[in-house]
Amino acid sequence: MDLESFEILEQKIGKILQKVEALKEEKGELQERYNDLQSRYTQISRELEETREERDSMKSNQRDKEQEALIRSKITALLEKIESV
Repeated sequence: MDLESFEILEQKIGKILQKVEALKEEKGELQERYNDLQSRYTQISRELEETREERDSMKSNQRDKEQEALIRSKITALLEKIESV
């Protein structure tokens, strides 16, 4: 190999090393972004679970109110029957 070939090889290796450094930086940035997204996902999952629990509790309360109204109407009907006797 002559000197010119070595210089070309040196330039190519330099470009490869620059690309490797750029890829390392990009990997670091992507890892940071992944970690941020993972944290957001975890937070949103917790919030979703809390919202579901609240929804279920509200449904249960609604059913209780409906049962209470039904019981009241039956008691009222029974009292009316008793009064009519």
